[in-house]
Amino acid sequence: MNALDKKKFDIIFHEAVVIDLDFSNWDKYVRLVVVGLSIPVRTQESYALYRVDFCDLEELHWKSNHLGIELESESHHCQWTIFEADLHKARSHYEVELSGVTAPSPLLQLKCGSIRISEMHKGTVDRVNPGWNRSSAPMARPGLDEMCKIIELTRGSS
Repeated sequence: MNALDKKKFDIIFHEAVVIDLDFSNWDKYVRLVVVGLSIPVRTQESYALYRVDFCDLEELHWKSNHLGIELESESHHCQWTIFEADLHKARSHYEVELSGVTAPSPLLQLKCGSIRISEMHKGTVDRVNPGWNRSSAPMARPGLDEMCKIIELTRGSS
């Protein structure tokens, strides 16, 4: 990661909302998809979306801070907001700590070989889950059970 990418990392995670945590390619990378709230948007996209890949993941630590939080209704979900991001280059890896200022956001600490950052179009997420950006929504990508229900409904309406 060069100085420009480090600056981009810091800007993205200055204030970010995590909308997807992707372990599907865990043997190569673990991906966060985030909305960069403090990034000016140049296009008609209302949010700056980024894929942040933590490649060659060596360690991962998660600490939950949402337990005991009471929400307005059973259908509401806590939002994962990051306000603090620490990135340190060690000899052969990066050490990363991502956290919110207060509950309910978790603390995520990881150690990885490299970090890739790329922009993502809002339309990609909209195709998977058109309501992903409403307040108190779950993560943008549904789980396996929910995806199966969507596929069954789609096949049934054909």
